[in-house]
Amino acid sequence: EGQAYTLIDTAGMRRRPRITHSVEIYSVSRAVRALERSHVALLVLDTTQEIADQDARIATLIERRGRACVVVCNKWDVIEKDTGTMVAYEKDLRERLPFLAHAPMIFISALTGRRVHKVMDTMKSAYASFNQWIGTGELNRWLEKVQIHRQPPVWRGKRLKIYFGAQVGVRPPTFALQVNSERAISEHYRRFLINRLRTDFGFEGAPIRL
Repeated sequence: EGQAYTLIDTAGMRRRPRITHSVEIYSVSRAVRALERSHVALLVLDTTQEIADQDARIATLIERRGRACVVVCNKWDVIEKDTGTMVAYEKDLRERLPFLAHAPMIFISALTGRRVHKVMDTMKSAYASFNQWIGTGELNRWLEKVQIHRQPPVWRGKRLKIYFGAQVGVRPPTFALQVNSERAISEHYRRFLINRLRTDFGFEGAPIRL
């Protein structure tokens, strides 16, 4: 559609106990370097197998590097399923990889081509979220509303006050808040703010830094 992309296909990475040859270790390091170059990571999982520690480590690396992500669940044609199978699988996967809760999931079959066409469209949507910018005025009006909706926590007798907020970066979307006490922002309230940002403004597929 007139847009150029660079696609980096990493070598298949075996689970760590099976890595015995230097070429396989090299493939893992190559994948890590590919991730460093990327804007959007497509985490491809084999749905016929249990989530491995290796999968979780790669998912953690994607989150820590602040890359946009789409989870591609392959070999879905092989799975015996009913009307609730996909929902149950997604729920289990999000519980196992909670740090990628923002990542959309696509269930495909590379063998038959089923839903493969959705991968690029979903990737483009994640990339748009990765570059999304919220104006300062809009953000601060939003901050006023969410503080009314859920009162900020109290720390050592002093209630948290958020005076001002601004988006300070993209890739990933990054926000800075001016507050009366940094220590008063509990991890629970931080997650609340991030989840509300995602709910109210989108950011599907993109991590948010606060």
